[in-house]
Amino acid sequence: MQLSHNFNYNTGRLFTYDLDPQTGLYSLLVENLSRDLVRKQFTETIRPEIIYNFTKQARLIANVGIQFMQTYNRFNKGHPDINRFNTYLLPSLSFSNAVFSLSYNVSVRQPEINSLRPDTTVYNQFSSNSGNPLLKPTRSHSLNVSVYLNKPERMLSTNINGYFSINENSVFSERKTSSQNVSFSRPINKTGSYNSSLSGTESKSFKKFNNWQVRLTDRISANYQHNFFNINGQDGFQNTLSGTFSQQVFANWNNKFEFNPTYTINPSFTSYQNVTIKSIRYATQSLYIPTVIKLVKRMTFEANYSYTYNPQVAPGQQRSSN
Repeated sequence: MQLSHNFNYNTGRLFTYDLDPQTGLYSLLVENLSRDLVRKQFTETIRPEIIYNFTKQARLIANVGIQFMQTYNRFNKGHPDINRFNTYLLPSLSFSNAVFSLSYNVSVRQPEINSLRPDTTVYNQFSSNSGNPLLKPTRSHSLNVSVYLNKPERMLSTNINGYFSINENSVFSERKTSSQNVSFSRPINKTGSYNSSLSGTESKSFKKFNNWQVRLTDRISANYQHNFFNINGQDGFQNTLSGTFSQQVFANWNNKFEFNPTYTINPSFTSYQNVTIKSIRYATQSLYIPTVIKLVKRMTFEANYSYTYNPQVAPGQQRSSN
């Protein structure tokens, strides 16, 4: 049996002032563009669980969290408070042994208080937005998997991690534009966004030779996001696939010379569904070379060189060294 209690206190205060022509000071409060939001949230969770040990290292844990959530939203400015008292059932299941783990979890989060505000903010004659007091909490389902492989006799270790999450009632800002080019946005609930990732790390050390210690580390990861998208009154989806490949070399000679270069490349590809917008693809690269030299007692020389390449930033290349 697990018991937990959390308390969160958040404020969203924004006061906008206009110029007072009589004093020359910005002292005239603009009510329409000002906010004074306060949220207090109490969360209590009771989580009875069942643990079954297959072996000394293999274990299965199943539980259902009973969560009581009290959320107090105060908007001030004469608007009525929105207080919510909810109870949720949050199942969880996990299995683990010496080299593998798998877990499934469910969580719930309330919409941001700014998204719930019961008023409309008019920025100018062409743009305005409002809150939505009827927004529902977002419910997330997540799956995690990990594999650990360690071979001391070969001085080799490998870690692999996977993640997948899907949301119910995500909060999405819906924007509508009239024929007179007047836009209005409002948060709504939508279901169908998800996120997944896969990453791996392998590290190989070599036996010491001629006072040299050498280690190679490779890291690779990929992330895929499927989110809602809105442009020019068109509703669709944004799909982003991004990755990282990094290779690091660590070399140390007799604790007097240390060389640790790292090269990283980050490709990214974004495509769109049901909207007329072109895909975006690019790749950034970086090289980082820290060096440490200790030839004289009580004296250390350190040098770092870094190089980055980003095709999206003019002139496209950034270099720095120190």
